[in-house]
Amino acid sequence: AERLRSEGIDARCLLVTDDIASAPDHLKRRGIAGDLPVFKVTAAACEEGRDIDEVVAIFDRVNDRTRSLGVAFVGCTLPGADEPLFRVEAGQMGVGMGIHGEPGIHDETLGTADEVAAMLVNRLLADRPENPGTRVVPIVNGLGSTK
Repeated sequence: AERLRSEGIDARCLLVTDDIASAPDHLKRRGIAGDLPVFKVTAAACEEGRDIDEVVAIFDRVNDRTRSLGVAFVGCTLPGADEPLFRVEAGQMGVGMGIHGEPGIHDETLGTADEVAAMLVNRLLADRPENPGTRVVPIVNGLGSTK
């Protein structure tokens, strides 16, 4: 962005901030699975030929309404590595795993599929943005132990 701006091109750096586990303040969070819908909607605005201020406004609107929460049952092993980046003990799950394989913010007892789903949904709903509307775009992402 700095290089483009030095050439007179209006470039902006935008951060997706959807991961509710990473910080209480929405704008201080990291991006994780919410990257996908935020990037897709923003890219569609670009493809429509909207100017950069409109694209940024659309990004901000989508980002402000996007929330995610991840869990890990095993640690991620990066390509070429012999060991995972972290370990999750049997019967536990890491809550708030990062998009690049970072361990969760804390570990919790692993419940049934229904209990894990209820925990995820309840925490996400508790962090709803103001005026969220009535539509939800759920993403269930099964990364497994890939990065």
